[in-house]
Amino acid sequence: MDEDELPPSGFNAGIEYKDLDDVSDWAYMAVYTLNRLGIFNIIPGVNFNPQTPATRAEMASILYEFCFQVFERNEGDGGDDIEEKAFYIIGNLCEETINHLGNGMIAVWLGDYEIIDGEICWKIALGTGHSYHFVTEFIYAVGSEFWCVYRYDFLDDVWIPLDMG
Repeated sequence: MDEDELPPSGFNAGIEYKDLDDVSDWAYMAVYTLNRLGIFNIIPGVNFNPQTPATRAEMASILYEFCFQVFERNEGDGGDDIEEKAFYIIGNLCEETINHLGNGMIAVWLGDYEIIDGEICWKIALGTGHSYHFVTEFIYAVGSEFWCVYRYDFLDDVWIPLDMG
């Protein structure tokens, strides 16, 4: 894997992983993200065994941790709903989305997420129309941990971080 394709420093900075170099190029970012999210942990000095098939017990543990990260961890303080928090940020804290909403666009919860910079980010579409006919103009993602807002650039297929107003 080329240096410019490696995940941010810190994944293996200062820590010796016995077989991290054996992770296939196509899986490297997934391993990095799952480790960063705590869905599974790579223990320093222990073999990760990236080329060994996972047992059903290991897969059950990974799926359990994933569900915990996505559902339980993101319920927020005092049981607040993640969807309500995301809509609050889109409607009140992000200058770009406030302007779009002020110009008559509506926000629609997509019920889907994207992993951006190792953070689970919930997707919201802004567009025009009515509930029975909606035209998506923009797709935004709101981070569940740091509450960052990103806009999806359809042409370049990238998520662009936005300044919070």
